[in-house]
Amino acid sequence: MILCPGCYADYLQLAIVNQTQEIIRICNECNCIVYQKDGCKKTTNLTTFTEERGLPDLWSELTILETDEPAEEENYEDAENLFPAIGE
Repeated sequence: MILCPGCYADYLQLAIVNQTQEIIRICNECNCIVYQKDGCKKTTNLTTFTEERGLPDLWSELTILETDEPAEEENYEDAENLFPAIGE
């Protein structure tokens, strides 16, 4: 897991947005979201992210894929595999 670049208080959890099937990372503490768009990493919050897509501002709109605490601390800057391929 990756340390949240927004609050540095929790880790980003890997998730899929149910309706759009987008792969994101979200912080349980501050609702910071990191996602890829046009090949670039973007950072926003849950409210803005869901509003831009016309979705309800609810965690139930997500399927969390990764919830375990990290074995060792990682950080946002040196994370090589922020968005792993799903289903491979």
